[in-house]
Amino acid sequence: MEPLEHSEQLEHLLAGYVLGDLTPEEAARVYQLIESDPNLAAEVHHLQSTLALLPLSLPSAKPPENLRSRILQAARDPNSAEISKSKSKFNHWIGSHKWKLAVAWGSLAAILVAGLGIETYRLHQKLAIANSENQRLDGELKTARATLDRIGQENLVTSHQELSRYREVVNLLRQPNKRFLNLRGMDSMPSSSGSLVIAPRTDTAILLLQDVPSLPKGKVYRMWAFVNGKKMSCAEFQPNEKGQVFLQLPLDKWGGTTKVVVTIEPDREIDQPTGEKVIIGT
Repeated sequence: MEPLEHSEQLEHLLAGYVLGDLTPEEAARVYQLIESDPNLAAEVHHLQSTLALLPLSLPSAKPPENLRSRILQAARDPNSAEISKSKSKFNHWIGSHKWKLAVAWGSLAAILVAGLGIETYRLHQKLAIANSENQRLDGELKTARATLDRIGQENLVTSHQELSRYREVVNLLRQPNKRFLNLRGMDSMPSSSGSLVIAPRTDTAILLLQDVPSLPKGKVYRMWAFVNGKKMSCAEFQPNEKGQVFLQLPLDKWGGTTKVVVTIEPDREIDQPTGEKVIIGT
């Protein structure tokens, strides 16, 4: 078996090993390499850690609380089980009152006519109520179906966004000469962590963070890169509702940095950090 240099082919194999798309022979070859080279083992660990952060940063859609009951109602009967129940009660009521109408007809025709008139009026009222209820339920059913359609469209858009982000990270992980900076929270944010993947060939970096607390209005997180002894502003961000951050950044002259720091700053442009340091990456 010919030796592999630390080249694009090796980078591709390592990325494929983490993504699980190698042949058994290629996977066995990579396993042998990382067993014998601690540096390769560390790079595989970085790849695995970075890829593991990706699902945590994806957005999610929360369905309405009453969606389940509406779906169940729509699934039982397009004409609504509740309406059927109402009609059944109505028919039962008619059956139970027939004998009364017959007695009235046999004894007093005049009273029967009057009674029929009253009864007919009541029946019309009940029928009107049933029709009104039917229209209300039809309206709710249409609303539930429209909600399902909307959620379906939103989920489709979200799936496309998730797939796009996944491809971005996978493509970056396959880039040669990429570098990893491990980010960790400082004293005020000890649970925050993540990765900064820098790919100089594509002038791109991806920032992945988790467990980042939200900030009050007027405050933002800002990442600074150390370049030639100076701090350069790289990115301004806010975590999502789950405390996760996913950012694709242009390198813009800071791709050679070996250290970054995240501070809490006012929500406006500034040239130098002024706020508390909360995350550091090396």
